[in-house]
Amino acid sequence: MADLAITLDFSSSIPFYKQIHDQVIFALKTGLLKPGEKIYPAQNLAKKLGVSINTVLKTYRILELEGYLVKRRGYGAYIAGKGGNSISGIPTDRKIKNYTEHTEEEL
Repeated sequence: MADLAITLDFSSSIPFYKQIHDQVIFALKTGLLKPGEKIYPAQNLAKKLGVSINTVLKTYRILELEGYLVKRRGYGAYIAGKGGNSISGIPTDRKIKNYTEHTEEEL
């Protein structure tokens, strides 16, 4: 399991889910995270960072929609291989926008 050092700036105006997202993407692009590598369960990461589990779940869902993450019920979340797990139909940007707008209304 990847021991990714994610730090949050609690004084920033950038939402926590976006800070986590950006750090995961950076780790992918720099090779700190590799395809097939398991990442922290949402509950563990939320506790470690001191944020709501919903924040981490939102981040993971966006990463999944972008094709960076593959979640398997009962097995956890893994960094996607080449090509990710793209979902056909709706363009990714629109799926993410719809998802973030929907979840922000709930918060």
